[in-house]
Amino acid sequence: MYFKKLIFIMILIIISLLVPEILCRFTFPDFSDETAYIDEKAYPKIINSKVLVDKDSDSYSEKFGYRISPFADETITTDEFQYTVKTNSLGFRAEEIQPKENDEYRVLILGDSMFFGEGVNYEFTVSAQLERLVSQQTRSRKFKTYNFSVGGYNTIQELLVAKTYTDDLQPDHIILGFFIANDVIPNAVGKIDENGNYAFDMIMEQNIKKRLRESFSLFFNSVALRIMALAVFVPKIRYQLAAKTDIMNKSFELVTDLNQFAHNRNIHCSVVIIYPRDAVAGGIIQYWSQSRKVGQLMKNFCQQSNIDVLDLLDVMNGPEDKKKYFYKRDGHFTNAGHAVVAQAISDSFILKHLN
Repeated sequence: MYFKKLIFIMILIIISLLVPEILCRFTFPDFSDETAYIDEKAYPKIINSKVLVDKDSDSYSEKFGYRISPFADETITTDEFQYTVKTNSLGFRAEEIQPKENDEYRVLILGDSMFFGEGVNYEFTVSAQLERLVSQQTRSRKFKTYNFSVGGYNTIQELLVAKTYTDDLQPDHIILGFFIANDVIPNAVGKIDENGNYAFDMIMEQNIKKRLRESFSLFFNSVALRIMALAVFVPKIRYQLAAKTDIMNKSFELVTDLNQFAHNRNIHCSVVIIYPRDAVAGGIIQYWSQSRKVGQLMKNFCQQSNIDVLDLLDVMNGPEDKKKYFYKRDGHFTNAGHAVVAQAISDSFILKHLN
């Protein structure tokens, strides 16, 4: 009798496992192919960036990979926010480059969507709030910011922006926003080619896909597990890969190149380490993904290399700050988030050079 019950329980367990698997295979056939799963599902999610460039797109740029259209004037509406994006003749969310005035202190801000200001009108961005904040405290000297951040850009593209426009802008200070969620791995698979244009390192890209396949190997025999893995394991695998020495070294090299480029022109260079909201909140999700580790590696490198660095965990840290400074679903900075970052940049970098 006991043996029959055991057999019955085992059959129920097998059926409970097989039925979801069969349903998933019929409902999500695009998850069945292992190569397609890595190339089309897992890899883009790990990259978490617009590093994949469509050359037929209207926004394609040979120099930068892609760019926002010049003279854009678009209002974006979601269930969380409404904001308007206007760009200058170069395609950046900034005013046109003006002749530099005597005794003017000018800042070039580089970054991705976090500094670009996804979700907020321009007057609430880090760039605009920093300009107002510093101008109020240094009325005897003109202070001007130019926000040349672009959503989805990585450090390679930001370095190219600096090299392309610094002579025209003549900044006194370059501030780089380094977003740990989608800068490190894109930095590893991109490069600047022999013509000085943005390009891909195909060898590194295949290397990362191979590591990704190895990381997902436990899930390959089950479509149901592959679906679950995209939601549960991608953040952990992203930061595990990002923290690898050879991948992290590419970001170190790029930050060093930018700092040296600025130093050669007598320009101050500073790095702001930006974290996603779950890393800021801490707790079990951060413990699972270990996202803060990547930021700490960059902070340590900058300090050891005598590069000015601001770790935003010093000004936003904990679940309450996550609620206050980030949109709940979108994940970008709110107006208050931009304000606290602008204040931190002013206190950490700007005022000590102006005074």
